[in-house]
Amino acid sequence: MSTSTARNASPAAPARGTTLLTVRDLAVRLPTGTKNEVRAVNSVSLTVGRGDRVGIVGESGSGKSVTGRAIAGLLPGSPRVRVSGSIVFDGDEMVGAPPKAWQAIRSRRVGMIFQDPLTFLNPTMKIGKQVQESIVARRQPGVNVREEVLRFLSLAGLQDVAVLASRFPHELSGGMRQRVLIAIAIAKLPELIIADEPTTALDATVQQHVLRSLDETVSTLGTSLILISHDLAVVAGMTDRIYVMYGGRVVETGTTASVMGSPRHPYTRALLRSVTSLTDEGVDLYSIPPALRAQLDAGALDVVIDHDRDGDPDPALGAEGEVRAS
Repeated sequence: MSTSTARNASPAAPARGTTLLTVRDLAVRLPTGTKNEVRAVNSVSLTVGRGDRVGIVGESGSGKSVTGRAIAGLLPGSPRVRVSGSIVFDGDEMVGAPPKAWQAIRSRRVGMIFQDPLTFLNPTMKIGKQVQESIVARRQPGVNVREEVLRFLSLAGLQDVAVLASRFPHELSGGMRQRVLIAIAIAKLPELIIADEPTTALDATVQQHVLRSLDETVSTLGTSLILISHDLAVVAGMTDRIYVMYGGRVVETGTTASVMGSPRHPYTRALLRSVTSLTDEGVDLYSIPPALRAQLDAGALDVVIDHDRDGDPDPALGAEGEVRAS
């Protein structure tokens, strides 16, 4: 899916600075049992500018969703969940910030789209009321809330919105519920939307419709986007910059075109090789070699390849960007 035309037509976002989000050396430790813990995220750094579209990709368990939830302040509120490093949102440091500060950002400035709408939609509340909560959170005087509810449901690609607003989540299809989550996220007019696997449970046709709705609404509002997905095709069509994660770390980053067209890290290359097409008849499915996984898990390939370092490869890399043998 091509999105370049829509992005070029996007209105300029209001600027307090061109950089909206800066994450540096983010680490997240989660409890696993009564005494043990796991490093779900380790030394992750990324930047999101105003109006940017950034993708975070990797396999299940790579740490991409935990990274997204840490950025939104949505990790479990337990003393055993430890977050360190830096998350600076529009100049404000959020690591260690009080719950009220996080709530202020989530209520008006950051929207989340989750992969399981039935889990996050209130089953006892009508759709219109749930969208209305985001509009009221904006505290914008003179707004006709009913009209705004219908407008954002329409922006999210839904039809017959006046009827739909009076329905409950269980009365809608999976694709419609996912679009409702998009409407709820954009109704607060956020500066950043974090979409965590927004189309995982949908069939291919519905997936394309939902992605088109997300693409068009982000373009219309000029909102920054972090798209988290294991689906490389989705990220390739929706983002301008990409971060590839494995084992809680970023292993490669650059423009989406550069990383997808000329991957340099062995894991990124293997990940791209594992993508198949419906036209690949008679082609054996590729799986990432055990030897490569062993190197990754042992930390032998713990190097971040940044495509922006033209002509200045990481010291651990060869001249062509290959990881040196130890």
